Amino acid sequence: MIRCDPKKPVWVHLDKLNPINGAPRFAFPEGIDLQSRVPGELHYWQMTTTGHWAGYVSYRISQEGDGGLRMSHLVIETALEPREDAPARRGDPVWEAASLRR
Repeated sequence: MIRCDPKKPVWVHLDKLNPINGAPRFAFPEGIDLQSRVPGELHYWQMTTTGHWAGYVSYRISQEGDGGLRMSHLVIETALEPREDAPARRGDPVWEAASLRR
């Protein structure tokens, strides 16, 4: 495990976590949005049994009319990217160790 101290700002690509096969069934604006990119905080990296990295991340899923749902769980590396609006984090060795700089 590689801890992030302090926590690292990341983008979580919900569409990569929740792929939709085919076209949407119908529009439901009051539902939760699982196809967006949301800001999150990376707490630590954990290696999987298949050699991929997963990050333990906290983020909020938006929902029309309320504050949304707060989530914290492991997310596969391909659904995460460093937040470019946090320039102090660029070149961070934790990202380098996880081979996520694209």
